[in-house]
Amino acid sequence: MTNKTRFITRDFCLLFIANLIIIAFYYLMVTMTARYAVLAYDASSSMAGLAVAVFMVGAVAGRIISARYYRQLGMKRTAVISLVVMLASALLYLLTGIGIGLLLIVRLLHGLSFGVANTVVSGLAVSSLPRERMGEGTGYFMLSTTLGTAVGPLMALMVVGGFDFSVLFWINTGLSAIALVATLCVASGKERLREYASSGKPNTSSIIDKKTWRFSFFAFIFATAYASINAFLNNFAAELDLSAYAPFAFLLFAVLLLALRPLAGKIIDRYGENMVLIPSLLIMMVGYLFCACVQNAVMLICVGVFMAAGMGTTMSSGQAAATKRVEPSEATRAISTYYLFADAGSGVSPYFLGFIITGYGFRVMYVAAAVIAFIAVAYYYLVNVRKKQVKGQ
Repeated sequence: MTNKTRFITRDFCLLFIANLIIIAFYYLMVTMTARYAVLAYDASSSMAGLAVAVFMVGAVAGRIISARYYRQLGMKRTAVISLVVMLASALLYLLTGIGIGLLLIVRLLHGLSFGVANTVVSGLAVSSLPRERMGEGTGYFMLSTTLGTAVGPLMALMVVGGFDFSVLFWINTGLSAIALVATLCVASGKERLREYASSGKPNTSSIIDKKTWRFSFFAFIFATAYASINAFLNNFAAELDLSAYAPFAFLLFAVLLLALRPLAGKIIDRYGENMVLIPSLLIMMVGYLFCACVQNAVMLICVGVFMAAGMGTTMSSGQAAATKRVEPSEATRAISTYYLFADAGSGVSPYFLGFIITGYGFRVMYVAAAVIAFIAVAYYYLVNVRKKQVKGQ
């Protein structure tokens, strides 16, 4: 492999570690926030959903900020600032008896820092990838998200099961400090931007990438459905008296994605995104219907299969497909646009899904999620498949 096509470098590994921790912190808290709000503050399902949703409001705002200002401050400096804020938010979780109102403010601050950090750290990594291996390189980098997605919830459930929430919050603080140090050791992102100066500089007043927003909007739809897993799977397991088995669903999810994501990236590079995204969206839809039918521990753990082959593969493959539509210098903006829509969907849905749970129960909520996933399939086909077929005629 030549130096030109090699993508696993020192900086790639450091950014991999930083992103893994950023995602682990996110999932560690999103897994437990709804339950923490109920146990610590006697919150209703809708208020617990709001505690999850307000984080995503901050994440959307963070992605908007990163899309607008990362060129002015530099990619590395922007990442470092956001990670300092994330460390501060981790410390604020340690305040006891803060009340549900202040908890919402801390969640908003955490979401803001997460939105900036996740976007810019990913942009730093993706912008350094050889274009001919963009899908494969993104797939390997997204393994950091895979591991974080599994490690976060698994740590949360194991720690809280044996200790209390304060131990969880101290773990958050330590992880945030490690992510900050790893990013400080990365070469400045300014040099990467200069490498691609020949591709032209976009108008930084725009926060939405015009080349990818129609493609990326389907992320809003499928993320709206996926919040039913992130925010409420643990509460659903508790209702079924299966809380001890919920971590294994996330563990199975991670193990499968370790194999699926790199493979999906190679398929995208060779055959195009449709060969991955359409099957993944359909599997996601079936997965929510399966969730609605869960009756025992084996079925609950098997939810991880649908999570991996459905949502997990869709998220990373969608990002790879979005970045392939732009020049390397625009990778951060494309990623920001993609995840801005995904975060918006994740932010809106927990609050409204909480009302469905309150009125009709978890099973009806998962049926509703399956309907939303079907809408995502239809949108993707009409906008990204059918439209191209019509143009080609």
